[in-house]
Amino acid sequence: MTSTSKGAAPDRLRTIDGYIADTPYPSNFHSSFQPPWTDWNLERRGIRPPRSAAKPFRYVDLGCGDAFGLIATAVAHPQGHFVGVDAMPEHVERGQRLIDAAGIGNVTLHCEEFAAAGSLALGDADYVVAQGVLAWISATARAALLDLAASWLRPGGAFTVGYNCFPGWSEIYGLQRLIVTLAQSARGSSVERFAQALETVRTTAIFPPSVWEWLDPLLERLPPAYFAHEYLNGHWQPSWSADVIAALAERGLDFVGQASAGRMREDLSFPSEWREALTAMPSAAARELAADLQSGTWYRQDIYVKRPHRRITASKLPAKLLERWWLLTEPAGQVEFSYATSAGTFEFDNAASRAIVSALGEGPRPLSAIGGFAPADLINSIDALYAARLVIPLDPPGKTAADSFNRLLREQGHDSGGVATAHGALPIDAASLEQLGEADLSRLGLIPGGGARQRKTPAN
Repeated sequence: MTSTSKGAAPDRLRTIDGYIADTPYPSNFHSSFQPPWTDWNLERRGIRPPRSAAKPFRYVDLGCGDAFGLIATAVAHPQGHFVGVDAMPEHVERGQRLIDAAGIGNVTLHCEEFAAAGSLALGDADYVVAQGVLAWISATARAALLDLAASWLRPGGAFTVGYNCFPGWSEIYGLQRLIVTLAQSARGSSVERFAQALETVRTTAIFPPSVWEWLDPLLERLPPAYFAHEYLNGHWQPSWSADVIAALAERGLDFVGQASAGRMREDLSFPSEWREALTAMPSAAARELAADLQSGTWYRQDIYVKRPHRRITASKLPAKLLERWWLLTEPAGQVEFSYATSAGTFEFDNAASRAIVSALGEGPRPLSAIGGFAPADLINSIDALYAARLVIPLDPPGKTAADSFNRLLREQGHDSGGVATAHGALPIDAASLEQLGEADLSRLGLIPGGGARQRKTPAN
């Protein structure tokens, strides 16, 4: 771990291998890194997920930050053991305080740089995740991160990684380089330096309006510390997806697909001429790079599995997919059965889609609980609802300490964007639970007070 020395100039920022370390990264939660989400992405592509039923499993978060999202996930899955690794002592200390306050026994945090954490990797992890880390650290640390993920996973285990990528950052790349260069001559904290540098850039009129149309809404929505971490890291470097796919293939991990809902099925996201071009690509790396170039992708969430992995028998796959539980993300009466894609507006207003929305409007349940439709109709409809981000894959209900944990989050003012439920962790801020009515709480599988409703599987 490196930082400024005791006698360094007072305006020199504290860093860890070039990574901004003078202010904590904001707490965060991401649905697409949850075990049920990963399992669905694997199952839908015919690959057997790492875990089954309520058996124990191990989940590792590399670059976990303050681990608030990881901790919520651990509370929601008491049968799992969760491990977080982060190089910032402030992050680990903050997460440990929450673990201690909540009395959580299935989370372990380590304050280590990736290169020094190899002894922790015992080849026993079912899931390894790295959200928002790969593009923000040095080349040496990136290689250590990928090595660690590969060595920690058991065969058949899944690695989900989120990172900034080209070509989407091509237009913004120059903005970042100018901001980080200006910040080196500024004074104050990383947050203050970013603000000073950004104000200078605004006065230059160097960048076109499209840059500010993209950035200004983010400045209003996200906390200031986010931008210091996003823009001021010394090794900030978006990746090309083909390079990441190739690097992980060398480490024994096969690319499965993107975790983002919009990329589950290309016929629901790309026009026919794009799909024809992609079909001609000779490899997964070439195909994904071509897709990124077609759509101007700037951020990816990729899923990989460690060799060897097992596939689900084709004849058993439909029944397996129907077992998956789902949550409706908005009230049934507000659902619009269409969404905009690169291929135009996609319509899916059919009887099966309406039946699914109506059933999920009453609370989480599996597709198998919805009768009167062929499996293919239900699966196609859930694909469309998923691509439109109207549903989230869940686990069957289980016993958790969600109620007391979510209450603690509210009482202590924690804002990670996620809460625990009996079906898994959900992207809801704990404070917002107080504002939800009984209908919304029921739809989310929650009861007043923040706990998780224990539901029996509806009869078919």
